[in-house]
Amino acid sequence: MIRTLQARPNLGLVTTSLEFSENYETLENETTSIADSHQLSSLLPLLPNLREWELDACPTSAIINTVTPAMLPSLTRICLPIAESKETAISLDLLSWIANLPVLDTLDACRWNTKKMEAIEHAFPSIRTLYLGGEKVTTRSVVKLVNACPNLTELRLHNTSRRPVTKYERVLLQVEPRILRLSLGSFKFFPLSQNAFTNYSQLCYLRLYTDAFPDDLSRVLSPLKVLEELALGSELAMVPSEELLKLVDGPRKLPKLRKISLNIAEGCIGQRVNPFSLEGLQAIESREYEEWLVDIDEGEWFLDGVLDHGAAEWLECKRLLAVAKANGILVEGGLFDGLDTLHAFLLELNNLSIVRAFYHSNFRTIPHARQVALDHQFPLPELDIDSIDPKKLELIKVEMEEYGWFALTLRGKE
Repeated sequence: MIRTLQARPNLGLVTTSLEFSENYETLENETTSIADSHQLSSLLPLLPNLREWELDACPTSAIINTVTPAMLPSLTRICLPIAESKETAISLDLLSWIANLPVLDTLDACRWNTKKMEAIEHAFPSIRTLYLGGEKVTTRSVVKLVNACPNLTELRLHNTSRRPVTKYERVLLQVEPRILRLSLGSFKFFPLSQNAFTNYSQLCYLRLYTDAFPDDLSRVLSPLKVLEELALGSELAMVPSEELLKLVDGPRKLPKLRKISLNIAEGCIGQRVNPFSLEGLQAIESREYEEWLVDIDEGEWFLDGVLDHGAAEWLECKRLLAVAKANGILVEGGLFDGLDTLHAFLLELNNLSIVRAFYHSNFRTIPHARQVALDHQFPLPELDIDSIDPKKLELIKVEMEEYGWFALTLRGKE
């Protein structure tokens, strides 16, 4: 690569991003970057317009001492692991090196892994965006680094450990910069009281990712009078529809809220029975379709995030979507994949029961399928199984254009 850039310097002039994504293990099973100080000291001067740099391992002292900030005059974003290890115990030399990058705007400290944070001797006045993610995103280390960035406007924190929970509220109460965009994430529930956002009346964007949301979410977020966008994400929790309804309408409505992103209860539509195609008839003949909704490997349906939540929760969620739309608030996100999957599941549950009845003279699963649809207030074609002979049936296909598929039903055959 270095030889290519030396031979074709124009390539170096148009290169704005550099990523080291490979690494190797030392004899001591430590991950070491493929980039060494000698290579970088030759490479970086050939990339004068480099703006983004992603490193695959924490820079060694040799790199820090060799690669001077002057070699990175245009660098605005750096992504690198910062962790305690034999060689780098969150070294002050590394933080000093970062602080001296002349136009650095974004520090992305992935795999943040430190319990001990020495007093930070340097300020980071150019940094506007800070991301800290890792297993040990501790209150103390976060507060010290954040408060060393006096002009910080965007803060993103994510604790990837499933054991210790970052005390985010304690962090928020000690943060000094005027944050405008905030993201808090954890695989475990982190409590937030009504005091959490008392000093964040200027916040315009908030993202919360967790496995459960506060029961009084609307009160927790009530100080955010200029919040424009709220993003919620979870692998386990359902949309807190009742609390969100209070934020989009009524006395607790957030007046500037314009967008809600919900990456919750996501799903994926799998194989569906189709008695009007050759492949569908083969699946019916072999009864292969019987496994599609119960075996993810067979049917390729992803339903856990959808079926973990009951009909009442989904109906309340739909009410939220309607009220938000009526109030001019855009709602988007993976939730809509979940809704599409739910509707497809209800159709498939019905269609499978109809197929069983038509091909095997068996009405046994029809009542259950129709009751589940009724619970969700999902429209199905009319069917009265008490008035038809299971051995004299006609299969009827009803297009469901709104849902991009069809529903099957039966009628008696003369």
